[in-house]
Amino acid sequence: MGGPRRFGECDCVFSFRAGAGHSRRGHSGVWVELMKRHPALEDLSRDHQQFLLHARGLRWALEGNPHAQPLPVEVTRLMEFWESAGASHFIEEESILVPTCEQATVDLATFTRKLLRDHSWLRARIERLKEDLDPKAIAEYAQYLHDHIRFEERVIFEGLQTALSEAELQALGRRLQAARTQRSAF
Repeated sequence: MGGPRRFGECDCVFSFRAGAGHSRRGHSGVWVELMKRHPALEDLSRDHQQFLLHARGLRWALEGNPHAQPLPVEVTRLMEFWESAGASHFIEEESILVPTCEQATVDLATFTRKLLRDHSWLRARIERLKEDLDPKAIAEYAQYLHDHIRFEERVIFEGLQTALSEAELQALGRRLQAARTQRSAF
């Protein structure tokens, strides 16, 4: 475990709990690093948790897991979340996080291109899911959504927490909160 890590090189999970920031053994038996989210990013991370729950629900429905609702119900739940919070979550990231990343470090600026490509792919596919419950397309969407959220948490969010000063993170948090407040006013 020598040498510095580049963004995204560890198997990480995120946590809002006090005491996070240490390691634990993950469900796969591999040691994972718990990442404590800065308060500026907690709301976005909570949205990510919801996205992950929807991705899991879709996968479980496809697998016939008894804990899942029928596939049409899981798709409807995803659509409801998308309409209520998911679409605006993407806009917040694109309008606030992307410019912040582009100013922070060269690595983060490079990673924002992937974030934007992923958002474009996910937006286009969610529109298709409204019209077509093709199991293969749903499985692909669920996996892509899962991988995208993990990328943002492990690479973008960790990178921002590393690259920005406390004052910069607080300013980022104020911009994100203002956008969220404006969103909830409508």
